[in-house]
Amino acid sequence: MAQESLEKELMKLLRFGGLDKENLAELVNIVVGLQREGLTRIRVFPLGIPVVDGLQVRAVLDRDKIGSILGKIILQTPRSKGISVFPYGIPNPEIFEVNVELGATREAAIR
Repeated sequence: MAQESLEKELMKLLRFGGLDKENLAELVNIVVGLQREGLTRIRVFPLGIPVVDGLQVRAVLDRDKIGSILGKIILQTPRSKGISVFPYGIPNPEIFEVNVELGATREAAIR
């Protein structure tokens, strides 16, 4: 239920961002998949100047899920352009902020 809600909300918010419908739908599906894997408190921002051609996803991740989810993001997330992780908590981080950049397809970038 939450995944459908996230998908609808992202499509509604990003539909005028300049991404074509197919590209937007694919990127939103990737974000929903990341949420399904365990990312919480997801925030999504359009990427690209002057033309939006990707998304930046910021989310929070619990310490016990960091290894499995980062592996899936790195190895199995299509169109991933970059990832960064910032620990919260000193000296033992409890949660991490994860930033994932998702880009356009090679075909869309050439246009």
